[in-house]
Amino acid sequence: MEDLSSIILPDLSKNKVKRAKPAKTVLVEKQELSRVNRTVTCGFCENEKILNPDQYQSLFESLGSEEKIQEEFMCKSCEVSMRRNPFDFWTRYGEHYQTLSKSLRQIFDRYAASNRTSNDALILQNSTFDVIKNCKILPENIEFVIDNLNPVALKIKSVPFVGEVLLRIYEPKNSRIRITG
Repeated sequence: MEDLSSIILPDLSKNKVKRAKPAKTVLVEKQELSRVNRTVTCGFCENEKILNPDQYQSLFESLGSEEKIQEEFMCKSCEVSMRRNPFDFWTRYGEHYQTLSKSLRQIFDRYAASNRTSNDALILQNSTFDVIKNCKILPENIEFVIDNLNPVALKIKSVPFVGEVLLRIYEPKNSRIRITG
């Protein structure tokens, strides 16, 4: 018969559990910036915003450098408009329409410097259509806006989720693109 009154405990000295060495902590020194208010320009709407030292320090820590802050800072109004309607926001401030307007400006400048023959108008139209086709926009959806016999803007109709976009070629960057539909 078996003895049930005694309990045999395992010998733990044989099966030693190896403990992991504590992880070495590397102290990252944060660059402390001077404690002054700083003026930062929004990278999208180009409005200026004054940031207190704590706000600027947190931006510096997240982005890594002052150059990145100048390029990528987004003001609160741009952030709210981007969240409300991202299609509208990226149409206004995205690079697609900005590069399109720069290439169209070169074409419009060549036309303005020409003698204004009927051949020049045809070259303007064909060059514009080529640029528009490369951007995946149908030529039927564009319309020239002319002032004093010179084209100054291009109206793009039926842009999905946005409506109608007016590219004012000779305006400053922050007011160059207007959504009219």
